[in-house]
Amino acid sequence: MISRKKRSSPIKLYEYQAQQLFAEYGIPVPAGHVANTPQEAAEATTKLGGAAVVKGQVLTGGRGKAGAVKVVDSPEQAEQAAAKILQLKVKDIPVEKVLVSEKMDIRDEYYAAITVDRDSKSIVLIFSDAGGVDIEETAAKTPEKIRQLALAGDDSVNTQQMLDWLSTSIKDTAILPQAVSICGKMFRLFREKDCSLVEINPLAVVGTGEMIALDAKLVVDDNAMIRHSELEDFRNPEEYTPEERQARQSGLSFVSLDGYIGCMVNGAGL
Repeated sequence: MISRKKRSSPIKLYEYQAQQLFAEYGIPVPAGHVANTPQEAAEATTKLGGAAVVKGQVLTGGRGKAGAVKVVDSPEQAEQAAAKILQLKVKDIPVEKVLVSEKMDIRDEYYAAITVDRDSKSIVLIFSDAGGVDIEETAAKTPEKIRQLALAGDDSVNTQQMLDWLSTSIKDTAILPQAVSICGKMFRLFREKDCSLVEINPLAVVGTGEMIALDAKLVVDDNAMIRHSELEDFRNPEEYTPEERQARQSGLSFVSLDGYIGCMVNGAGL
C-alpha cells in the first residue's frame, strides 16, 4: 500500500544508541565501546580493564538465549566471543556489531519500563523486582511480580507518590531515592523524545550500591521525527525493506504486505 498519509512506525534504537540518550538524561549506564570486528572488541576490553560483557547489537530480543551475550575476563576471550557472536543470527537478524560493556558486580536486578497502556489510555510505569529475565515469561508465570503505575499526562512526576509506590518492590530504602530519580528521568526522556517505550532490563544494583541501567531499549514514534531532527542519525536502515527505503526517499509512506493482494486508494478520506 502506498499513500502520502504518514503511517505510524516505531523507530527502534540499538542498545548503544539508547545508552547515549540515557546518559544525556542522567540515567547511569556502564562504560562501553562499539566494535565491528573481533580485534576491536579485544581493544575495547583492554580499555575497560581486561574484563567485559560482549553483547551483540540487534533490533530484537532474545540475545541471551541465542548466545549473543558473553562475559569475558580477558581481551583474548573478548576477541573469541566477538568472533562467534558476529557470525550469529538472532531471530534471523544477523549480528553486525557488538557492544563491549564494563563488567559489573551485580547484587540485585529490577525491571523498569515506561510505555503507553492503550486500555487505560495513559502512560504507565511498569516495575518488577524480577529483572534480568524475560518479562513476558514473568508475566505468564508470576504476574503478581509486575506492577503498573499510571503517570500524569504532563511532564511532571509526583516524587512522593512514586517513592511510596516503588517501596513495595524495593525493600532496601537506601536505593529507593535512586530508583525514583531514574524512573523520573525515564519519564522525562519518554515525553521529550516522543517515545513509545523506554525500558531497562536489568536495572541493577551493583557492588558500590549504585543503580545502573545494564541494558537499554528505546522506541521512538516515527510520526514525531519531524520534531526530532537530532534523532535522524539513530534511524537504522535495516529496519525497513528496500521498497520502504525507496519510498521514504521519495516522500511517500510504503507498507509492505504479505501475499498477492494490494490496495490502492484515493480520495479526501485518505
